[in-house]
Amino acid sequence: MQILRESMGDWNLEFARLCDYSDMIKQTNPGSSVWVRMDRESCPGKNLFVYFYVCLDALKKGWMEGCRRIIGFDGCFLKGACKGELLVAVGKNGNNQMFPIAWAVVDSETKHSWSFFINYLKEDLQLGTGEGLTVMADMQKGFHAAVEELLPDAEHRRCARHIWSNWHQEWKGEERRKQFWRCSKASFEVKFRSELDKMSKLGKDICA
Repeated sequence: MQILRESMGDWNLEFARLCDYSDMIKQTNPGSSVWVRMDRESCPGKNLFVYFYVCLDALKKGWMEGCRRIIGFDGCFLKGACKGELLVAVGKNGNNQMFPIAWAVVDSETKHSWSFFINYLKEDLQLGTGEGLTVMADMQKGFHAAVEELLPDAEHRRCARHIWSNWHQEWKGEERRKQFWRCSKASFEVKFRSELDKMSKLGKDICA
């Protein structure tokens, strides 16, 4: 334990300096958005960490000026000394490569935490009601409810890799795998329907 403390530092002190870190980001990256939410009611006399949001100015402008109107959302567990979840928003640039936009550290993945994240992202990227925007995510807890409330006009899509991870448990086989990805990569409707027709021949009710 002593070795871990020496290598990782005192994370209680690190959390106590989050507001200093927020101020430093704003000073060194003018135009960046950094928000820290504390809970002052659960434990009187102490400020308990709840949420932390970051969107750097360069990433904000980069998405608005050079990326497609699509945002992918995901979350993952933090398994170190400090538990919680990392929420991220990622875009696609002109070269069809991933473009990081913003991230947040939250206590758990809920509609409330997703609303916190999306509400600030909505303001930073001037998304309005989400008209002309496509959002993509897997079955994140509370995500869809938060999007429907804050970006009601956005179009919803699901990640093909996550669909595949569930779909192939029932429909196994190399030819089915290849055909699934041919369908997912079809870039226009006529091509998609053609690939879907080929898929339908690989099993009864496979396209149901």
